[in-house]
Amino acid sequence: MSYKHLSQPERYQIYALMKAGHLPAKIAQLLGRHKSSISWELSRNTGKRGYRPQQTDQRYQERAQSSRNARRVDKVTQALIAERLSLQWSP
Repeated sequence: MSYKHLSQPERYQIYALMKAGHLPAKIAQLLGRHKSSISWELSRNTGKRGYRPQQTDQRYQERAQSSRNARRVDKVTQALIAERLSLQWSP
C-alpha cells in the first residue's frame, strides 16, 4: 500500500464538506480516503479561523520544498534543461 498526499482539490472538498456539516469519517468515505487521514489533516491544519485549504496547501508546498528528499537542481542545470527543451530535445 502506498501513501498519496492530499491534493489541492481534495483540500477544497474537505473544506466544503466541513462547511456542509459532514463529520470527518463521512468526508473520508466520500473522498475514498482513510478516516485517520482526514482527521490528521484537520487537526494539523485547523487554526483559530478554522480549516483554510489555500493556506494549508501553501504550507504543504513549503514543507515539500524544504524536505531533505526534495529534488534540488542548480541554476546551471536549469538553464541547460530550458535550452534543450526549447530545441525540443528529449533524452
